[in-house]
Amino acid sequence: MNDSQPPPEYPGVPPPIDSAANAALILGILSLVCLGPLAGIPAIICGHLARGRITRSGGSVGGSGQALAGLVMGYVSLLLLVAFFGILARSLSKVQAAAAKPAVTAKQSQLAAALTAYKADFGEYPKLSPSSGEEVDIKALMAVLEGKNARKQKYYTGGGSGIEFNGIPADPWAQLLHIAIDLNGDGSVQVGNQQLPGPCAVWSSGRNKVNEHGTGDDVVSW
Repeated sequence: MNDSQPPPEYPGVPPPIDSAANAALILGILSLVCLGPLAGIPAIICGHLARGRITRSGGSVGGSGQALAGLVMGYVSLLLLVAFFGILARSLSKVQAAAAKPAVTAKQSQLAAALTAYKADFGEYPKLSPSSGEEVDIKALMAVLEGKNARKQKYYTGGGSGIEFNGIPADPWAQLLHIAIDLNGDGSVQVGNQQLPGPCAVWSSGRNKVNEHGTGDDVVSW
């Protein structure tokens, strides 16, 4: 008796790959190689779109692996971008902190010289209303010191070392500096609870941008 042989089996034709899955894979590779989030974000969109189509197709459309790979690479490119900006922000903060002390000290020297010249002409320092201790508004003080003496020279000319915004002494965090001047003529200035010798004391609010009157993280010139 002849044994009947089963008919030969042929592998089925694989389903066509979703076009969005291929796009996700290509964009994902580009996002890691050269384009970063410019390709990473479209890779994520295409990957989600492709996976949704593939799921709804019931097996008639393929490419799930390509879509997933594109998704993963797209998200990785975004994480790398976030990490890069985090490192950049920390580096910038360190640079600002390193530049703060020299910037404040340089402006203290210039302002002290301007105040000394002003007192030589008028016998006293500018009469300004203090906000705390002998701290005065630096914009109001600059308006006085930008006036000209008998030789038609400004008491404060700006420039040189340090940082300025619109001619007003500032710090690396783009905040105007604080200044206290010897309003009562006793040879010292009061900043918070401190009494400091000289015609003026200058300080920055520091990284937290809060005026703590020379304490906390304030960057001082003394």
